[in-house]
Amino acid sequence: MRLAVSASWGTWEAWKAGKSSPTVAVADRIYAYMAENPPAGAEDPEKDVA
Repeated sequence: MRLAVSASWGTWEAWKAGKSSPTVAVADRIYAYMAENPPAGAEDPEKDVA
């Protein structure tokens, strides 16, 4: 995930340690990466929408 948002190791470690937080722009990139790269075997969530 760190590479998906181009975070340096120092920035990544600060986020993990709770010493800083990503910006909304970075959070948007994380969400976009997760949407484009679902876990293997994951079902399509759009199928379950009623």
